[in-house]
Order: sequence, then C-alpha cells, then structure tokens
Amino acid sequence: ASADGVTRAPDPAVVELYREARDLVNAGRWDEACPKFEQAMARQPTASILINVGDCHVHHGKLAKAMEDYDIARELNRETKDEGRRVALTSEIELRAKKLAPRIPMLRIIVENPVTDMVIRCDGDDLEAEKIGVDIPVDPGAHVVTGEVIGYEAAPRTVTLKEGARERVTLQLVRRSFASQHRASISLGVGALALAGAGAGLAAWTAGAHGSLTETCKTGTPSECRGLR
Repeated sequence: ASADGVTRAPDPAVVELYREARDLVNAGRWDEACPKFEQAMARQPTASILINVGDCHVHHGKLAKAMEDYDIARELNRETKDEGRRVALTSEIELRAKKLAPRIPMLRIIVENPVTDMVIRCDGDDLEAEKIGVDIPVDPGAHVVTGEVIGYEAAPRTVTLKEGARERVTLQLVRRSFASQHRASISLGVGALALAGAGAGLAAWTAGAHGSLTETCKTGTPSECRGLR
C-alpha cells in the first residue's frame, strides 16, 4: 500500500532500486545502498522500503530518526491488504523497535522562569510546548539548546549524549538588562557621532584651507588661485 492507503501495482523502477539496494546492503556497502532506498521511498512509499530506510538510519547512528521511520512504517503497514505479508512486516517492525528503544538517548529540557511566547530550540529546530519538561528522543552526539523571547535572554547550553543516556539540560531565562537591550542602539549612536565628528572636522579643515588660500591669493595671481577669483 502507498502512503495514502491506496494499493497500487509495484513500480518496476522502484522494484529495481529496492533490489539493487538490498544487494548492496548484503555486500556491506551501506553508503551506496541507502540513497537507493530513499529514492525508492520517494517514488512509491511502502512499509517494507521504509523499514530499510530506518535500518540505514540505525547504521549511521541516527537512532531517533530510525524510530520515527519504524513508527511511520507501522502506520503504512496497516493498509497492507495481504494479511500474511502484513503480519510478517508487523513482526519485523516490532522486533526492530524493541531492540532500538533502549539505545535511544533521551533529553529533558527544563526552562527556569518560563514566559509566554518563548521559543525553545534544539539544534535549531523549534520544540513544541508539550516537549518541554519531558524526555524527548534524540540521536547520540552533541546537541545545542537555545531559548529566545523578547525582553529575555538565555545562555545556549550544549549537551553530549551517548547511546542509552538520560540527560537534563536547564535553560535560565532572565530579563535583559537595560544595557543589554540598548547595546546595539548605543553602538550605532556612537558610530553615528563619530561619523558626524569626522564630517565636521573635514568641513572645518576645508574652510580653513580655503581661507588660507584666499589670503595667499591677495598678494599675487598664481595659477592655483584662478578658481577663487
């Protein structure tokens, strides 16, 4: 079945991509196989293809993403018409999910002094409000947590998780100081004053030079004075 639940005849091109990808996996050539699974999935989404995409993500250490793949594959498989195949695919999905779950790191983001309209991000992606203060699955590795809201600031926090780790990170939202809020405008103001001062100095120098040249020209008619006459 496809992603929209409509059963379609297998696309020959997809069948060939899938076969090539499976052969590459069996040969241990994952870097070549995985793009083919992705291409096949883009052309004709099926539970069986998505299971393999999930396996690719596991192989490359993207454990949380792999679990998302298995979850979606579970949904797609509900539309599989052949009962025997549906049961077999369900078994494959559940086996993978059960083995993978303990390996996935979980990160809980705590916000001190939460405020309305705050935007909390993990690795640049906005987090829904319901994901704040609860364990969320992430891939192993380093993650950067940031907070943003008008009038407040929070120092970014970086946390590194290993497989199976459970970590918490706390963001402290504090009101911006007057100096902090106006630092940019003050900087711009100083720059503008400096520029204005430079302009005034240049104008004064030009006027002084013009006056000196005028006085010099009263006693003679050098060629450089012609423009002043």
